[in-house]
Amino acid sequence: MVTIFPSAPAEISEAYRTTYQDRQRQRYRIRQRLLSDRQFPADSLSHVPAILVGSLQSNTMLKHVIPDLPLEIIAGGFRFRGVDYTDSTDVFYLTYPNPRNRSLLLMVLTGNNDAAILRYQKQIERRFADTGDFIVSRHDQTIAFGFFQDAGPYAWNPERAQVYDLFREQKSAKQTMHFSFVTHGSSISAAAIDALAQRQEVNLQNLVSRLGLGPTVEIPRLTIHLWDSLEEKGLFTGETRLAHIDPGISQRNEVHLAFTSHLRGDDFVEEAKWFIENLVGQTSSPALQEGLAIALSENWRGVGYRGWAARLMQTENAPPLDELLQSVIWAAESDLVRQPLLGAFAEFLLTRWGAEKFLQAYRAWPADGWPKKLPNSDTPQRVLTEWKKYVRSLPAIPLRHQRARQIARADFHRGFCYAHEGYQIRNGYLGSLSEQALQKLSELQVNAISVTPFGYLRAPDQPEFFRRSRNARSENDESLVQAKLFAERHDMRVMLKPHILMMGRDWGWPGMVKMKNSADWNTFFNRYARWMLHYAMLAEIYDFDSLCIGVELVNASYQHEGVWREMIRRWRGVYSGPMVYAANWGEEFENIDFWDALDAIGLNCYYPLSEKANPTDDDLVRGAQQVAEKISTVARKFNKPILFTEIGFTSGPQPWLKPHDDNHDGQVNLEAQRRCYEIMFRALWGKPWLAGIYWWKWPTMLEDGGPNDDGFTPNGKPAAAVVARWYGKGLRSAPSHGR
Repeated sequence: MVTIFPSAPAEISEAYRTTYQDRQRQRYRIRQRLLSDRQFPADSLSHVPAILVGSLQSNTMLKHVIPDLPLEIIAGGFRFRGVDYTDSTDVFYLTYPNPRNRSLLLMVLTGNNDAAILRYQKQIERRFADTGDFIVSRHDQTIAFGFFQDAGPYAWNPERAQVYDLFREQKSAKQTMHFSFVTHGSSISAAAIDALAQRQEVNLQNLVSRLGLGPTVEIPRLTIHLWDSLEEKGLFTGETRLAHIDPGISQRNEVHLAFTSHLRGDDFVEEAKWFIENLVGQTSSPALQEGLAIALSENWRGVGYRGWAARLMQTENAPPLDELLQSVIWAAESDLVRQPLLGAFAEFLLTRWGAEKFLQAYRAWPADGWPKKLPNSDTPQRVLTEWKKYVRSLPAIPLRHQRARQIARADFHRGFCYAHEGYQIRNGYLGSLSEQALQKLSELQVNAISVTPFGYLRAPDQPEFFRRSRNARSENDESLVQAKLFAERHDMRVMLKPHILMMGRDWGWPGMVKMKNSADWNTFFNRYARWMLHYAMLAEIYDFDSLCIGVELVNASYQHEGVWREMIRRWRGVYSGPMVYAANWGEEFENIDFWDALDAIGLNCYYPLSEKANPTDDDLVRGAQQVAEKISTVARKFNKPILFTEIGFTSGPQPWLKPHDDNHDGQVNLEAQRRCYEIMFRALWGKPWLAGIYWWKWPTMLEDGGPNDDGFTPNGKPAAAVVARWYGKGLRSAPSHGR
């Protein structure tokens, strides 16, 4: 990839060079060569993939290509799709076939001045990379973007593109004394806005009163943006969290809230953070800052923080408060865990010390630990003791389902592992393409999916806090919940199935995790229990149908039976649905002894079906029957149902030899995959111990798969018809909303 930047004026040229050199150091997947428009020969543009960056005036290479692009230079700016953009901060990003060689894509990042382009590049671009085939930004905010059709009669036609226009879709909806409300989308009713506006004013007055600020305090105005689509919230703002503050480069004083029919970010937490900072000042402690906002929230996460703080404490799931007051650990800890505890802590201190003394301590609180001096001659130990008593005295939130947990053959899981493949917002779990993928999956008679967030370790032998998926384009919490809501529209139940990977180029395999000594194992399990606690709480709060508590941790599972039993006991204190563990085929699956503590035996089944290069169907049937007998032995020993938490075959040449291996150098054999699917259905169907099958895998974007794909998905291949036929054979369970 060649990046071509302006050669003059000198200071602008150097700014571009420095920016792209910094980006190159941060990225390892794409190598870029940096050349100025003076260094790059114009006649070479047809030979290399290129990025042209610079204003319409500064990059001289632009004049060679703009006449052949759907972009027109006008007085004071540029025109695109019939719209004039003449604001000095307008920036335009375009991906389009290179006019000199349409087999190559050309990327253009231009605009009305270089300062705006550089600011976009440094502070905004990384959030919005791949948001669209074209993007327009103004004042560092995306105001329009869209996607071309890349095939057919309207390919690359701007007038036929799918376009999102901020100004077209946003509407100033209501003004109150302290708030301005802006809606995005057409589904938010005036009555809902009126009710929210009234609640927000009440919440604000409560905040002012509880902090002892008095009636004469000058309260600044806050703009609240309400989004009726998480996808569009993410695409325009770069954030898919239910709520986030967007101060912006120009200090816009804005909060963005998801306001959909099922997912809402209107619990006043982010608004409270903003008002606290503007009315009482800052604290160096991120823990206390967050805790105070939670204490002044309304019905945190729709369920309230006090009840969850009590449940965490009473079930021995609460991490030590001294750790949460350390900024590094605070950042690593689950927000679902720390927020209710810190909210209860801030509320306790407000009551114990009163508003004036609390705010004095709040402003003086250090980033880590406790202040040197506490109000009323209190000591940290005394405060901790009394705080624990207070939290334990609160009524714990009741769990959703008190009835017996059950995974049974009569409620058969006709499932697929649903894979977040796109890593762009619109084609990951929460995007509109995802909903299309689930629609097609439902046509295969599927009634269950699993969704998978990842936890990352730097190395398989180093115990540390797991990094969770949080990026807007990743398998973050909101995307998991949105995927669940999409699935429920198609009468599918949803299993939450967190999975460990390694950071860096080699994602690794959970079976690689192996600590060096017992002390490291103790630390690992402490961190693992806290990582999984996050997903146990997420599964309970948002009512996931089942929870998989581990995947293929070959060296960390059956050798540590007691630890797993204790972790399961604690997780049961926060999640009331069925739990399963996904064991790796072979040694791990056949040696785990804590199956009796779970509700089903989970197997990631990649047992080979034959050692022959060209087996007959009878050979494959015998191999599949031998696999079924191994599984039956474990099922009988524990008298537990079996869930195939994963099973799959690639469409490579010989998938029966090493079903887990997807390295086929592009060789495709669709019939080999179809045979393996058919044989395994024959061997498994109707077994008394079988409660369900989750095939690996179905993508969130339907362009994955097809007749030229050698990977695992059956999408667009003959194996999909096999699934539809067997799943439609009559083991039909009722719609699975809830458990």
